[in-house]
Amino acid sequence: MSFVIRARRLLYQAAEIFSDAGEVEEADLLLYLAFGEALLHEDEDGDALELRADLVARGKKRPALTESLKGTAASALKKVTAWTRKPKGIDRVRGLYAMATVLEEAAYANELKLEALVGAALLSAGQSKSAAEREAAWAAMSALVVKLLLGSAYGEIVPYATALVDAGFDTPATLALR
Repeated sequence: MSFVIRARRLLYQAAEIFSDAGEVEEADLLLYLAFGEALLHEDEDGDALELRADLVARGKKRPALTESLKGTAASALKKVTAWTRKPKGIDRVRGLYAMATVLEEAAYANELKLEALVGAALLSAGQSKSAAEREAAWAAMSALVVKLLLGSAYGEIVPYATALVDAGFDTPATLALR
């Protein structure tokens, strides 16, 4: 069994424990970290992991974030940036991971405009008390750094690459980018 499958199973087990203890928000966040938006739950051999109905039902009640991201990269980033300001941690984490996806897939978008839309939110989320939120912010920040590099916006890379290096996120590659 691969590391990823084991990690997903451990996150799911932790979600069950938190749910049983009445810590619903933490359980939902762990379930999201284990399976993402689609609640995918098959291992690499195609064996299904049995998920508790109450956890799956709560997960499916969340609005589909990725479906609302159609249109230009700028309009999608405006939508997900609003998610990064929501009160629930799971919503902020979902918004940050969606932000990373949009940045990774943004073609023909002005990198300086994208940076202006999300830069402050990413730097703020990268300092969050929540480890899950910081990790999601760093993933999005890394995607932004690559976008800025490809657009030759070298000066704009520095604060994001520095934040990533300070966090120890993909240090060799980030040091080279900085």
